[in-house]
Amino acid sequence: MENVYQNFQKLVALAQENLPITISVIALVLLLIVLLLFLLMERRSNKKAKAKARAGKPARMQATALSDATEAIPAAGAGGTSGAGPADTGTFPATDKPTATRSQTACQASVVHNIGARRDQQDSWWISDLGVNTQKERGILAVVADGMGGLANGKLVSQLAIETCRELFAQPAGECRPDIRLLELTRNINDRVNRRLASEKERSGSTLVEALIADGRLYFLTLGDSRIYLFRAGKLICLNRPHVYSEELALKAVNNRIPPTAIYSDRQSNALTSFLGLGNLPYLDRNAEGISLAGGDKILLSSDGVFGTLPESTLEQLLALPPKQAADEIDHRIQSIGKATQDNYTAVILEYYSPGQ
Repeated sequence: MENVYQNFQKLVALAQENLPITISVIALVLLLIVLLLFLLMERRSNKKAKAKARAGKPARMQATALSDATEAIPAAGAGGTSGAGPADTGTFPATDKPTATRSQTACQASVVHNIGARRDQQDSWWISDLGVNTQKERGILAVVADGMGGLANGKLVSQLAIETCRELFAQPAGECRPDIRLLELTRNINDRVNRRLASEKERSGSTLVEALIADGRLYFLTLGDSRIYLFRAGKLICLNRPHVYSEELALKAVNNRIPPTAIYSDRQSNALTSFLGLGNLPYLDRNAEGISLAGGDKILLSSDGVFGTLPESTLEQLLALPPKQAADEIDHRIQSIGKATQDNYTAVILEYYSPGQ
């Protein structure tokens, strides 16, 4: 028993001699564990921050028409530049590529395309090649389609409209009148949309605004409430009429069927009355003879996420800027307002160059 007690005392003495080392090892291990946990938490936080930045990043693109265009800027005849497609997530990458000289282009263009506060991007857009040679052959076409968020899968319809434009506009124009070309293009788009939706159980739809520059004149065709504006000499002019229920209410008011004040009190006053996906189109808006363009004129195509947030007086002020600056400022102003229900918003800006300008 005495031997056991002596051995126990020796063990206690040995432990006391090595106690500082033991504590140091334990402290070092704990420190390494804490450091590892901190690094893991920081890495996870950085991933979340990057994902948030990507989701809210504006999509601004300055389109050009260099003959040796890069991947972000299609070469002549390549079909133009688009913000739609099966892989589109609602944003479009910015580019600082050099712009073409005016002798190489018929227009300068810039686009802002942003998802806003929505979960899905249902706006789509497309601009054909801006080169002078392409303009002489087919003209320049710009399109915005705003998929209807109140219906199922509006993105499908808006993208189908853009895909059809890209395919059909690449075909030779021949001797067909520009306004007839827009009618034929819209007919084909609507037919394809109706066939695609025939098997769908739920309704879907999209607005459409097309602007065609041909022989120095502007032609347009619109469905729904997306808008086309002409900016000239400091003044912004809306060229089309929206296809919304308030227009029908206005007719009822003129015909003494309802009081004029009922136009603004009706909850359905902003409901669309004509759009892709409706079947046979009851209304469209267009100009047959075209508007003669002057050098420096700007054309703005926009979804309601733009003009529903910024008043026309603000848009008029911003359109006085060069296209890229105007697009940047439109995006900045909308984001600064910070509407909790901000819709997808798309603005396509074209500045026309007259021959020899």
